[in-house]
Amino acid sequence: MKNRFPQYFSLKPEEFDEIWKDALIVPDTNILLHLLRYGEATRNQVISTLEAFRPRVWIPHRVGKEFLRRWRDVDSENRKAYEKLKNGVEAKGRELRGLFDQFSRHQVINSEEEKKNIDYFIKGLCESLEASEKSHPSISDSEKIVEKISEIIGDMVGEEPNEEVLAKRIEEGAKRYDEKIPPGYMDAQKEGIEKYGDYFVWKEILEKAKSEESDVIFLSDDRKEDWVYKISGKDVGPRTELVEEFYKYTGKRFHSYSLVGFLEHSKRYINFEVSDQTLAEIEERHNAFLDRELEDFTRRSREVEFRRASDALRDLVDDMPKDAFKSYGGHFVDEYAFEARPKNRIAKKRVQFEALREEIGDLLPKIKKTIQILRNSNIDNKEENVKLFYSLYSNFHWLEQHFYTLKKKFHELFYDSPGYVEDEGEYFELLSNMLEIAEAHLSDLRTLINESRP
Repeated sequence: MKNRFPQYFSLKPEEFDEIWKDALIVPDTNILLHLLRYGEATRNQVISTLEAFRPRVWIPHRVGKEFLRRWRDVDSENRKAYEKLKNGVEAKGRELRGLFDQFSRHQVINSEEEKKNIDYFIKGLCESLEASEKSHPSISDSEKIVEKISEIIGDMVGEEPNEEVLAKRIEEGAKRYDEKIPPGYMDAQKEGIEKYGDYFVWKEILEKAKSEESDVIFLSDDRKEDWVYKISGKDVGPRTELVEEFYKYTGKRFHSYSLVGFLEHSKRYINFEVSDQTLAEIEERHNAFLDRELEDFTRRSREVEFRRASDALRDLVDDMPKDAFKSYGGHFVDEYAFEARPKNRIAKKRVQFEALREEIGDLLPKIKKTIQILRNSNIDNKEENVKLFYSLYSNFHWLEQHFYTLKKKFHELFYDSPGYVEDEGEYFELLSNMLEIAEAHLSDLRTLINESRP
């Protein structure tokens, strides 16, 4: 049975050993770009790990081109962070000063003195940021990082597809996305052929593995549902569809890791081990990367929704009878008829989608804040720490209950509520992705709660 359905069976330790011994190591674009985001110590350890697997490190042409096109944007973003932070800190300072302005005549609170304390704190923080900015690596240093990455990869880069091949892959990608065949369909809202980037990468990996008759270990911090299979929000490996397609096309095995997962597992196979501090920094940056991906996904969804809502409104006005408007101002007067129309029931459903998106968006930072407090707290049997733990424990239960309430709303909107919205599939992907991220964070919080119990 396993020979017929290998994609549904976990690999045995000896099978993993075989893969790690000879497989091509294929980093995605985000892995290479992360090397410009990490501190020097972490970056050097990641680079040393990749060097240990030369000459088996190979990248698709799409990855190489995208990395070289985008690394300067990442470098620029790093440099702009100081000014952005200083502006944010100063804005918060003004906000805090405003709070004390409300109590300028309080009988105990010395507002002017407290505002001086705020100014002193804000000034010190901005000066610290300015000092950090002066020690930021130069553009020349960043170029050296790119040179080092180029040196590791060498000529192990896929061939650029010609126009005919590219056109065929675009056609294949469009069909696959319509049928929700992984990978890449989660990027369907991107503009132009950029939306097919993940499929282009996948197709190059398939072709390379077939020609080399090689297993593949794919490294990516893009852990969306069109790449990985998740249980209770936890990443448990590549999608079975990908493993199956890879095996049918190449006769070989495919596995994927996040960068942290790759570094942790690589210890068994190379004479080099990364530090816990490095793993912690990568995990932290990975979470930040996921947050940016979610923010970008949400922004694109809003842009698409705005365009479609504008089109729907024009259609709605065109369909309204003339007596539904006043001669002055063109305002709707038949409110009951307006609400009863099918198009307006659809508009109402879109409002419900957006409300649920905001509720899930509000829940995520609350979960993360609870995780942060718990990680920064040294829970022991002291009375004050026991009280803190049970306060966090109660908060966890509230967050968990609220999460399941939102999940129930999601189910009711998409499965129990009549009336299909044209872009319902895109809302489904957005909201389900947000729920998966929230569930993953809740799972981390649950683990921390169990580990921290006094």
